[in-house]
Amino acid sequence: MDIYFTTTNRNALVLNYKGFQYTLKREHKDNNEWRCRTRPCTTSLSLSRDSKSIIREPD
Repeated sequence: MDIYFTTTNRNALVLNYKGFQYTLKREHKDNNEWRCRTRPCTTSLSLSRDSKSIIREPD
């Protein structure tokens, strides 16, 4: 799995996956929702809370 994390200039967490960048949209009990950082891109993905597995791949 080619997931790694970086930060923005304002120290927000950025998820990097398959050449795309995602910012945290929402935290749930079992997973986190990440949204594509580039607008107007609407792609999102779900990542487990431990950040070890992707629950829902981007479209």
